[in-house]
Amino acid sequence: MVKGRLAAAVRDNDIPAVLELYRPIHYREPWFAAYVDEMRALIVKSKPKSAAAVQLQFSCLCRLYQFGAANNCDMNSTSLLSPEILEWFITSRYVSSHPQTRATMRSALRRIGIANDAHVYYGNQPEHQSRRELAAPYESHHVSGYMEILGKQRTEKRSRFLDSILHLGLGAGLRSTEMRQARPEHVIERAGLVHLYVPGREPRSVPVRRSHAEGVLRLAETSTREFLMGISAERSRSAMSTLKDRVEVPDWLPRLSVSRLRTTWMVDTLSERVEVKAFLEAAGVRNGYLGFLGQFLRDVEDRGATDQALAGVRA
Repeated sequence: MVKGRLAAAVRDNDIPAVLELYRPIHYREPWFAAYVDEMRALIVKSKPKSAAAVQLQFSCLCRLYQFGAANNCDMNSTSLLSPEILEWFITSRYVSSHPQTRATMRSALRRIGIANDAHVYYGNQPEHQSRRELAAPYESHHVSGYMEILGKQRTEKRSRFLDSILHLGLGAGLRSTEMRQARPEHVIERAGLVHLYVPGREPRSVPVRRSHAEGVLRLAETSTREFLMGISAERSRSAMSTLKDRVEVPDWLPRLSVSRLRTTWMVDTLSERVEVKAFLEAAGVRNGYLGFLGQFLRDVEDRGATDQALAGVRA
């Protein structure tokens, strides 16, 4: 109920209502009750221009305060919003996140810090991160680790969600929106391969990588819902974010990221030396950010054959 009222308040640009209604996932933890009024005061003083900005700032502040409580920091707001604590928080908790995520978090918290302590110096603004910059792929031991923890989730819903996100990301390179829309009938076997149909304005069919084909088939065969991921994540972005936060990931694994799963699929696929046009069609991309992937691709093994292919000489 609260989530529905919060969404309505954001839509209506009702700043006081958002301040009153916002609750983080871990709002029952002691730190939230102890510091919620202080966080509201900090946000008000930063003079946010919209209810959406309030929600973003509240989310960022809650994550910072939770981090401070977990790491025995001085919970004074001036201390928490200091450049030292802020950078410790960003670089440790968001080390594997997309650069744009780190930039957004840093910018929101700096704005609050500057508004509440004119003597705090944050230095130059960080270099702008392009939204076209891809997230780094997972290393092979990270992928193995995620597969290992599939059966160690506490609930069937979490296990199903993790199973889906791994196989759809690593097997077909789907974006999060595409994952939420994937249905059992979109999985097709043809000519000895498993294909995943991706609907949309520019629909496409993606041959699933052999190492994940069996997993995608199993998802389709065992699905009891309209969507492969289950009813909780079928259309809701917030539901998917909530489930990602609830998946139990050990400390030795990096954060679960759909973007990194997709980049891992890209690197694995391009390492097979597929034709670029076929890859672009399967990936559903039309822009030129692929140079970023070069540093992660396997070294060329047969330079002679590769040179002939580049020169247009067919074997």
